[in-house]
Amino acid sequence: MLDLARKAMLMGIGALSMTKEAIEKAVEELVKKGELSQQEGKRLAEELIERGRKERAQIQDAIEKAAAKMIAESGLATKLDLQRLDERLAALEEQAKSH
Repeated sequence: MLDLARKAMLMGIGALSMTKEAIEKAVEELVKKGELSQQEGKRLAEELIERGRKERAQIQDAIEKAAAKMIAESGLATKLDLQRLDERLAALEEQAKSH
């Protein structure tokens, strides 16, 4: 019964789009209807919450990689590039003052 409930929830709304509270509420309804035991419901909720967390982390990682690639390909200066230039400028200013 747990597998059927898991598949139905994952197909219907997906762990990614659900908040922890929404998952817990949906599972609680299944427990109330007698479709899952309390223990099965707890396991299902934990599994869906973890799956959603993993999916969000994967999406975040993909977005960060895509953004980094776009910045690298665009030729724009990065924060590190600007910091290095600022340090070089400060060093040159110090040299100019001492001459």
